Amino acid sequence: MSEVARFEIDYTLWMNIAFVGLAGWLFLLHRQHLRKNPEGGMKHGRRLSAKRVVVYCFMVLLAGGLIVYLFAGDRPGPENTS
Repeated sequence: MSEVARFEIDYTLWMNIAFVGLAGWLFLLHRQHLRKNPEGGMKHGRRLSAKRVVVYCFMVLLAGGLIVYLFAGDRPGPENTS
């Protein structure tokens, strides 16, 4: 017999609602900032900083993990869950 996912109103529903609200609020703040500062207010230059290198490395790492996940053939599916 397989386990069936059921909809329940528990703490994760309220956390999801709170984080959607937080993301919406941050998005509105960002749009307000862009309206006040059309150039974005970021005049840091084009040099390659350590922070930018770390961000690019993690982006490559995440993209690589996604590619491996999508193309790996031994993921557990409905027929072979153990």
